[in-house]
Amino acid sequence: MVTNLMEIPETGLQTIDSEVHRKRGRPRKLTSSSKVDPHILKEAVKKVKTMSKEYANGDLQSDVWYYQTHRPRLLRNAEIAEDAEDGRITYNVQRVAGMTADDQRAIHRYKTSKEEIFFLRKAVMEIQDKDLRETAVDMILHGIGCAQLTQKYGISERALYKRKRKIVEHLASSMTYLFE
Repeated sequence: MVTNLMEIPETGLQTIDSEVHRKRGRPRKLTSSSKVDPHILKEAVKKVKTMSKEYANGDLQSDVWYYQTHRPRLLRNAEIAEDAEDGRITYNVQRVAGMTADDQRAIHRYKTSKEEIFFLRKAVMEIQDKDLRETAVDMILHGIGCAQLTQKYGISERALYKRKRKIVEHLASSMTYLFE
């Protein structure tokens, strides 16, 4: 099984070794858009499956950029590597890791920077009302939609709407500095 694109000289792909990637931080951009051999794609799909298990176990490897060769735009792979190294959970990292479309949409709906997430959590934890706080955690940190919330809490949509409005008002007053 191919473990590194450097082992495939015949394709003429410009790539980076994972060691270099780790030491220097940001990977250099890949400029080649050569098509990947079907055999290599097959191997890559196997690696995607392996990688999704590693991702689930919290063992996100530094050479994550390799695993999207089944969609052979290598520039995107370099971006995935940057995101994975920086700990950003982007659409591409999620996709390669085998997350479902619903998971991806939920995270993207509430996509924020690490700093914003920190203050968002802090603001949520400052909500005094226990029910409101639990709803806020589910609604914002997990990106759960209205239908799942009403089902989970056994409340009407009207009651949920009032609850959500209170949460949003609290967060807005706690986080105004983010919008200055």
